[in-house]
Amino acid sequence: MTQRVSPFFWPSFWSSLTLMGVTLLLYENSEAREVAWDSFKIIFAVVTTPFILETTCIIIGICVVMGIRHFQEKKEGDGWVYLATQEPDTNDLPRALTERLQSTVLTDKPEATDEAHSQRSVIEGYLELGMGAQALSEFQANAPWPESLASTLLTIRVLSASLDTDSALTTLREAIKKHPTEKPTLAQTAIESGQWLTKHQQAPELASLWFKEAAALHSSQSAA
Repeated sequence: MTQRVSPFFWPSFWSSLTLMGVTLLLYENSEAREVAWDSFKIIFAVVTTPFILETTCIIIGICVVMGIRHFQEKKEGDGWVYLATQEPDTNDLPRALTERLQSTVLTDKPEATDEAHSQRSVIEGYLELGMGAQALSEFQANAPWPESLASTLLTIRVLSASLDTDSALTTLREAIKKHPTEKPTLAQTAIESGQWLTKHQQAPELASLWFKEAAALHSSQSAA
């Protein structure tokens, strides 16, 4: 397994190598020491000149602060947060106050939510529990639904669970015309509707009707 090299390794390595080279040069060469000393005196005299000294200190201070801040951002992040709020459930308190009380601070950017998918999940949960009336109520409360195959399949299941068999079958047959390549999926939805009616409504006649519809879809698919 390859060990990752620290980003500070190579800058530190070359800086140390350069410092060692300069130190060795000054130690071995007297002329180099003299030139370095004269240069240091000139630079020191310029830097300590009034006004230049203050300006230099300010620039050095700004560089130090920016360096520390950059290091903190690399280590801890930039400090920005995301504020997620939800609609208040009561009208007894001012909106601004209830939103502040119900706010959630997130350090990571929240993922985009699919409202239609969340609503479908709620309805699927009601159907799983055998609560057809609640599923229909939730379905109607969130209408209109986007025109998609998933919405159509959910419509069929909700209508069949609420015993509106005629509307459910009409929706199924319209979906067959609109999505002729999705007959296996539509047949599976018909089977699920029949199974739901058998399990939760004790309606074998209606369930048999859905099973026949599914068999007809499978037959037409095989013939095609």
